[in-house]
Amino acid sequence: MEMAESKRGPSDYRIGWICALPLEFTAAVAVLDAVHPDLPHDENDTNAYRFGQVGQQNVIVTGLPSGVYGLTSAARVATNLQRSFPSVNFCLVVGIGGGAPLLPKNDICLGDVVGSHPIPGCGGVLQYDYGKLVNTGKFEQTGILNKPPVIFLSAITKFKSAYPPPGKKIEEFVLRVLNGGLVDANIFSRPPPESHYDRLFKESYEHLKSHRSSNQPEIHYGLIASANQVMKHGATRSRLSKERNILCFEIEAAGVMDQISSLIIRGICDYSDSYKNKAWQHYAALIAAGYARELLLQLGSPQTSKKRKDREDNSIETKDIFECLEALGGTTLQMMKQNRELERQAY
Repeated sequence: MEMAESKRGPSDYRIGWICALPLEFTAAVAVLDAVHPDLPHDENDTNAYRFGQVGQQNVIVTGLPSGVYGLTSAARVATNLQRSFPSVNFCLVVGIGGGAPLLPKNDICLGDVVGSHPIPGCGGVLQYDYGKLVNTGKFEQTGILNKPPVIFLSAITKFKSAYPPPGKKIEEFVLRVLNGGLVDANIFSRPPPESHYDRLFKESYEHLKSHRSSNQPEIHYGLIASANQVMKHGATRSRLSKERNILCFEIEAAGVMDQISSLIIRGICDYSDSYKNKAWQHYAALIAAGYARELLLQLGSPQTSKKRKDREDNSIETKDIFECLEALGGTTLQMMKQNRELERQAY
């Protein structure tokens, strides 16, 4: 990562990167290709910001105030971000979450990554404390949150068809970050196998998961469950996972989804049960940030998008002029239409 001298202004940033925890913020900044100088923001904006770049994409990393969590706080961060930087159209919400393994179907392990992805009847994030329990005791969804932006879903399509899978590239990049001193390797490294922290406890007994032959993270796509409270109950986790095919639980996403079009990315640091510990949090945050970086590298040139938007804006302005001249009549209108048609054909 390098410090870039830049004359970029607020309008040059279109992608936000929202983190909830300081360790997630640290991981996000560590994977940037370059850090840009700070920019002024709204005087009532309490967000913390770092500006930077991944590939060709300018990114604004922002986080919740230290010690503040939950859906409402996440929504406020998204609102502040758009108030200070209205050019931001999309967001990545990147950090840690609790996995919901449903063996053998969803073999989610600590250090894996889960990305929100639309499924039938849901946009990719389910607010499971916003609904109702029917007579059978099952949760009934009463609203649907927005889907991730198409620009990110298209990048995911590239990921799914990639060979070798992106996990290998992410693992290699994370090792470079650790070896390069961009984060404290003593706390951000992957816990060793002998630590015995990777244990999945079913509702009534302990289940030791078999170790994979590789440390490469696997990437899972599907439904992420979000609420104001951390999921710490194995039986409830399993029930909701079976009913809705939930892959991950977390506590910020639902607050952001309807504020700004977002993709949620979670590194798995526990199994959403009462046996939580913090041993995997830093590594999971770094793996999630590494995945987010690789996703950004799949996006097209922002200059291309800006040119397309400028053409659309110019087209709208020209249409307005035509309508005004049409009301006045005369040969000038015909000449302008002919010139416009020639320009379009030449383009």
